[in-house]
Amino acid sequence: MEIWYYIGFGVFLLFIIGVIVWQVMDMIKEKNNPVNGNKNK
Repeated sequence: MEIWYYIGFGVFLLFIIGVIVWQVMDMIKEKNNPVNGNKNK
């Protein structure tokens, strides 16, 4: 049943890509929003 290996690998890749996209969006948001005293995370 090697199909489960491919399914797990695909889910893992999607997770990694999602984390990278989330980090990049956060960086872009911070770049477009200059820090003006309120840093709420």
